[in-house]
Amino acid sequence: MWSRRNYVADGCSFIPVEEGQRGGLTKFGVNVVKRMEEMNMLIDVSHLNDEGFQDVVKYTNKPFIASHSNSRSIHGSMRNLTDDQIKAIADRKGVIGINAIKNIAGVTDGEAPISKLADHIEYIVNLAGIHHVGYGFDLCNGYYSSELKFKFAPNNCDSLSSHAEAVLLTEELLRRGISKEDCKLIIGGNFFRTFNNILV
Repeated sequence: MWSRRNYVADGCSFIPVEEGQRGGLTKFGVNVVKRMEEMNMLIDVSHLNDEGFQDVVKYTNKPFIASHSNSRSIHGSMRNLTDDQIKAIADRKGVIGINAIKNIAGVTDGEAPISKLADHIEYIVNLAGIHHVGYGFDLCNGYYSSELKFKFAPNNCDSLSSHAEAVLLTEELLRRGISKEDCKLIIGGNFFRTFNNILV
């Protein structure tokens, strides 16, 4: 379901594109997600469009995740989640991993990327609770320094230069008053709990 139409579902494009009638899960896609639940596989909706998200809610029962998506209320990218979608993931006891790509987080020129990522986390915590957000950075700068040259995204697209800078985000969350114990949940505890609940 990676951001494009395929046999399972329509993905969500990063920007508006010319396309015909959008759809959610196909008949095959409904069977796929049902079978995934039977096999205790992890369902990830980060690249799924809104219609497909609604179908995942309709046709599944277990927790699911958005491994690298942010709040659409903070930044209106189609890759981000609406408030209702955030609440739906929380209601299922799932987790949303914060994406660090600048154009998904909505980092503008001159804006502090760490602060923007913290804004997304804080928003989701206030909306859905501390147990439903984590780090899901999706760092991509390495692609552009390698021989692979993608035309659809610029160099230096990440809010963090590497995973080592995650500590700067944690420092910002602590500065904003999120407790050490809650930061541990965001850093990895929430995903660890959810993986244990699903993959057993």
